[in-house]
Amino acid sequence: MGGGFDMHYYVLAILGPTNHPEAKLDELLNPFYESEYDWYQIGGRYTGMLTGYKPSDDPKNVEVCEQCKGTGDNKNLEPPEWKKQCGGCNGCRGKGVRAKWPTDWERYSGDIQQVSDVEITEANSPYAFVVGDKWVAPEAIVKEDGKYKSRDNNKFGFQLEEALKNNQDGIVVVVDCHN
Repeated sequence: MGGGFDMHYYVLAILGPTNHPEAKLDELLNPFYESEYDWYQIGGRYTGMLTGYKPSDDPKNVEVCEQCKGTGDNKNLEPPEWKKQCGGCNGCRGKGVRAKWPTDWERYSGDIQQVSDVEITEANSPYAFVVGDKWVAPEAIVKEDGKYKSRDNNKFGFQLEEALKNNQDGIVVVVDCHN
């Protein structure tokens, strides 16, 4: 699954046709406030899930490392073994720059797309999706081999596929939900 069962999880919002996806997203998610999430942002930690875009590689989302002030050498990092393992700095691995926090990333246009342009794969499948008045998530989450997995993945996948098929003229939005 693309993410989930942590403090943050990837939700795919399926909206009808709209020229104002942000407002429509607020309207769609509002009934689930506090029962499923306490805040959300478009993209966030899941920016690029539908396209393969890596926000941490985009120069717009990189900043000078605060730990080492851009030198790549954190003078206060102890013990020496840890410093060596971190490449000189635990903030940037010795590069002098690091990715900004996901809440500070530039908005990526690929996180809002036409349903008809989206292909869901195992690699970009959401933890849950929202369509109409329904929040749909796998019924049983279990931890196997250190990863959370769904026992009903086939059912969830079928439900997502049907929701996308029935909303081909709509828009999907990648959402990072916090609970």
